[in-house]
Amino acid sequence: MQILAETLDFQSRLVRQLVVMARPRPVVNRYRADLVERLAHSKVVVLAGTGVSIAATRCPDQPRGHPQASWPGLLEHGVNFLIGQGLATEGVLSPQRLAIQTGDADNLISAAHAISRKMGAPAAAHYKRWLAEAIGGIRTRDTRFVRLLHRFRIAGHLIATTNYDDILLADQPDLRPITSKDGFNLIRVARGQGPAAVMFLTGYWQRPDTVVLDRRSYFALAESDAR
Repeated sequence: MQILAETLDFQSRLVRQLVVMARPRPVVNRYRADLVERLAHSKVVVLAGTGVSIAATRCPDQPRGHPQASWPGLLEHGVNFLIGQGLATEGVLSPQRLAIQTGDADNLISAAHAISRKMGAPAAAHYKRWLAEAIGGIRTRDTRFVRLLHRFRIAGHLIATTNYDDILLADQPDLRPITSKDGFNLIRVARGQGPAAVMFLTGYWQRPDTVVLDRRSYFALAESDAR
């Protein structure tokens, strides 16, 4: 009962924060009622995006969260890394830097593709070092939201993420990162039959070959059996 109560309290906060607040109140209430019904009588997949990592890394020094917790921040770091390693010049990468600053999804994908190619993703040492430097250092500073998310898992629901970082694995030694490369184990986890895990839908930084960042990796994922 305590887990259910905390879960229902969390769903109320989730609706208030993540549902578009400009919608009329009756619509918000309908979302709330539907979420409560699904939590009580069926299995829910909690999909954690960049907002979760940003919220979990907020602190007085970084009130907006860790810079690389967001996709634009990660790509900006990639541009700086390439220049710092002498793999490209500012002049060569200025179109990518401008594309990142627009925040447009198509422009971000284009920039990610160029950055990945210049780093030699997924096998090159530079690429692996960049992932470790840019993402491996992301640490949870505010655990409240993550703990609430894990209440869903304890209650029998699934956690999936489009992030590459360790935020959802922090202080959870029994949890495994499961990716599209894990084949049948991913299916087992999705069915609730596998080990305790978080499904990393677009890859996990410690397994560079699983990270979905550019067009090549997106197409590979789309054509794989994991889709």
